[in-house]
Amino acid sequence: MKKILFVAAAAVMTFASCGNKTEGNNNGADSAADSTVYAGVLPAADGSDSVTITLKADSTFTRTHSGSETETGKYSVDAENILTTVAGADSNFYAMTPDSLTMLGADKQPAASGLPYVLKKVAK
Repeated sequence: MKKILFVAAAAVMTFASCGNKTEGNNNGADSAADSTVYAGVLPAADGSDSVTITLKADSTFTRTHSGSETETGKYSVDAENILTTVAGADSNFYAMTPDSLTMLGADKQPAASGLPYVLKKVAK
């Protein structure tokens, strides 16, 4: 008898906790509000590379190079505002400010060349 009451109480609590949830927007209108976009032109060995990084609220990102090559993966931000993106086995690091991302080397330091590896925030 106690088991039946326990199961019934658990079922009631489960259904009650689901009652106030609203269904997400299925047409994607909220997706732009849940992401931050950074873009710019970065120096590259063969000239320059147009890069766009979209950071989504669910800790995923999309990085597009020169409008065609796209990478997706997970990202995290540490206490020192270092953004780490991981796509497969590749990790990239960026110093994060309110308005920009500055690409860092594997040692999490800015490029010694002094070239501008900066992406500006274009949308939130």
